[in-house]
Amino acid sequence: AVVSTQSTGVFSNIKKMEVVYGALAEGQNSVLSSKTEEESVMQDLFSSVETVQQTFDAVLSWRAQSHQLYESALKPGILTWCDTDEIRTMISAQVHIAMETVLNEVDEDGRYQVLLVSASLVESVLKLYTDLLSRLSPADDKTANLQSEFERRRNALIQPFVELKVYQIAFTLAEQFKHFTLLVQLCEDTKDMVKLRSLSAQHPGFAEVAYNWYLSQGKQSRLLTANVAEPQQLTKFLTSQPHLKWIHQLGSKDYSTAGQTLAQLGEQEKEKLSRKKTLLSISKLSFLADG
Repeated sequence: AVVSTQSTGVFSNIKKMEVVYGALAEGQNSVLSSKTEEESVMQDLFSSVETVQQTFDAVLSWRAQSHQLYESALKPGILTWCDTDEIRTMISAQVHIAMETVLNEVDEDGRYQVLLVSASLVESVLKLYTDLLSRLSPADDKTANLQSEFERRRNALIQPFVELKVYQIAFTLAEQFKHFTLLVQLCEDTKDMVKLRSLSAQHPGFAEVAYNWYLSQGKQSRLLTANVAEPQQLTKFLTSQPHLKWIHQLGSKDYSTAGQTLAQLGEQEKEKLSRKKTLLSISKLSFLADG
């Protein structure tokens, strides 16, 4: 009974934040519609973004600190005010305002602050997704749709930091929210192969995501030479890629197996006689190299 009474009082007070955020959004839309670029107006606009960031940080902090109280007050399937799409969209809008409107109108010190506030907002909105997903049943029809929405928004919110080459923030957010595809891209962009291998060792499934990314980008050579993970992981992945598998086998000096793979490919080749002959010739050379 005590928990129920405390919860009701706290929730009713926090729920009033919807009214505050609604008023702020109206003011922001008015400024954006005016298309003014005056410094004082930009400062006021960013102050409103900071207000959202600071108050929502406080909300999430309270949820984390009062986890037991918070969870005990929720019934299965019940959504809180900050589990709604309206709130997630409103928080996301703050990031777009900061990054697309304010960032280009402030000095260097101002840019640093805008980036920090934006990163905090991105973290907040993505936490809302992961928190809600953790409370939904995998069998719930809403779960798959919410997961897809989370992945789309995760990419849309982190990508601007990549485009601005603010790699530290991009790396931190991408790793925190397991955006493996983007992490591979970031490692390639920054030529940080040590980071790439570290991520592969820390996160199950990361290596396969990396291999598929290289294929999707037409970077077959990097797929074979990047040393993303242990050699046996690459060998397993290449089972479904016979046209690359034999190159890896030759590189590993597994000449006999490479010869067998090439012979199979040669026998399967029906369209180009010249290619068929080449594959079979390399197969014979591989067997000869094996002794």
